[in-house]
This record gives sequence, structure tokens and C-alpha cells, in this order.
Amino acid sequence: MNPNTQKKVIAGNTVYTIGAGLLMNGVLQIIVYPLLNRHMGSEPLGNLLFIMGLTAIITPSIGQALNTSRLVVTTTPCSWFTVQSARSLRFS
Repeated sequence: MNPNTQKKVIAGNTVYTIGAGLLMNGVLQIIVYPLLNRHMGSEPLGNLLFIMGLTAIITPSIGQALNTSRLVVTTTPCSWFTVQSARSLRFS
């Protein structure tokens, strides 16, 4: 692929990605949140938005940590993290 064509494709994909995020947030703020406020009331909506905010902060952090640990851990057959050790993990 031509370098100029590749740059145009990357720029186009970037514009689509940013536009999709703007559209989603615009619809949420202009349509969805006022409807939820009307049906739920302000205090339950505030609690919901608080939980959504915490989720939006915590999940990328966990995802980045898992991705980084996946890159750091070697993928040899003698790796310390095998399927058996994954099955034995318990979350309390």
C-alpha cells in the first residue's frame, strides 16, 4: 500500500473512532440521561452514574494490568501459569 494512502486510511479511521465516541456520548447526554432522570429521579440516577464512573475508571486499569502481565510472562510450555493453575484460582 502506498504510504500516502495508508496515512489517509489511518486518518479516516481516527476520525470515525472519535466521531463514534462523540456520537455515543452526545446521545447519552442529550437523550438517555434526561429520560433516566425523569423515570428514576435524581438521587438513584446519581448513584447509577457514580457506579458507571467507577466502572469506567477501574475496568481499563485492570485490563491494562492484565495485558501488561500477559506480555511480561513467558509463553513457554513450562510456564508457571498453566491451565491447571488457572483452574485452581479461587476468588473470594
